[in-house]
Amino acid sequence: MRRRGEIVIWWVVLLGVWLASLNAFSYAELATAAALALPCAFAARAARIAARGQWRLAVRGRSAVHGLRFLPMAILHDTVSVLRLALGRDRPEDDSFDEVELRGEQALATIMVSTAPGSVVIDAGADHLLVHRLPIGETRLTEAVRK
Repeated sequence: MRRRGEIVIWWVVLLGVWLASLNAFSYAELATAAALALPCAFAARAARIAARGQWRLAVRGRSAVHGLRFLPMAILHDTVSVLRLALGRDRPEDDSFDEVELRGEQALATIMVSTAPGSVVIDAGADHLLVHRLPIGETRLTEAVRK
């Protein structure tokens, strides 16, 4: 039953991605999307199993999961700061690269740091991220994922 449930979830997500990318809706597109999303759902499940992936995050100690509470404010802060930077006359040219040592899950930390508009993860190691930052100041999100 679990297997079917996961395949159905993948099918719905993949169908949604296909339909979201359409310029104009038609029933032919819906039928094609529904048909082609099914083998892709099986492939997605097989890939997750092959990669020994799990749906549960391994939370040990103070991990990046605890930093999720800082994500909305970091997105708001970075959005406003990036807009100010783009619209301002004086644009500082001192963006930087920073190596962030991780305290928890690498994948979750990568997603969280890259979600905020002021930074993007360029490279990831087992216990660190290489992050490119705009000169807009650091948020508590980075502190939360930092070791």
